[in-house]
Amino acid sequence: MKKILFPITVTVALLLATFGPALADAPFIWIAHFEDKNDYIGTCDGFRILDSYVAEWTIYDYYDSGGNLDRQVGHVKLSGRLYDSKNPGNFIIYDGAYKHIYEGGYKQGDTDTIIGAFVNVTVPGYGAIYLEIGRITLSRSGEVIFKAGPDDYFAGDVQALCAYFAGQ
Repeated sequence: MKKILFPITVTVALLLATFGPALADAPFIWIAHFEDKNDYIGTCDGFRILDSYVAEWTIYDYYDSGGNLDRQVGHVKLSGRLYDSKNPGNFIIYDGAYKHIYEGGYKQGDTDTIIGAFVNVTVPGYGAIYLEIGRITLSRSGEVIFKAGPDDYFAGDVQALCAYFAGQ
């Protein structure tokens, strides 16, 4: 029994010594609040669609063993109001919740991945009219590397929004 226990103990000790420091480092967590008013979404016949929103971010910064920022993960809750530029009283309230992952950190990262309901505008009687839900990965230059799910926001597809606002 002692002959078997010793190799197991040594193996476990080596594994803990190798992976222990990486597992022990907790991320640095911080909160950010962003607001934007009159953000341009798209142009319809005779008016523009604008957006005012508030985004609450909880950001987790992960560092490598050398103390360099390796990854940032933001958990975002978003609430906003899309409206017709000619008639600001004609608006749609929406919300979203998603995860934003910057491999390498926001400033020098290699990729930017958004997972979840980045934009989810659903109107009773019309259904889903403006969506960006699923997973999208962008290169540092902003090129789409991978996309899964409805893609109205990044594709700039505002036809259903235009139809909704024109009919109001």
